[in-house]
Amino acid sequence: MQRAWVWLIGVLFLSLSTTPFITVSGNQVITSDTVWSGSMTVDTSVTVSSGTTLTISDDADVNITQDIAIVVEGTLVIESSTNSIP
Repeated sequence: MQRAWVWLIGVLFLSLSTTPFITVSGNQVITSDTVWSGSMTVDTSVTVSSGTTLTISDDADVNITQDIAIVVEGTLVIESSTNSIP
């Protein structure tokens, strides 16, 4: 019985860790400063407008599901630390 509970808890944690919290769909145009953080799925092209900043935070886990474009007409900032480099 204990083994079944351990297995169930493991499956629960695994499913939570692979579930995106934010999904970017339908050609998105970013027109105000935006921060991506946490788990994200991007399945469409994204454009960062002129005068706008897209920041991808150090804790972001961005999953790109298909061949898309990220067009940067403004500014793209990718934060990282020595702890985030695998």
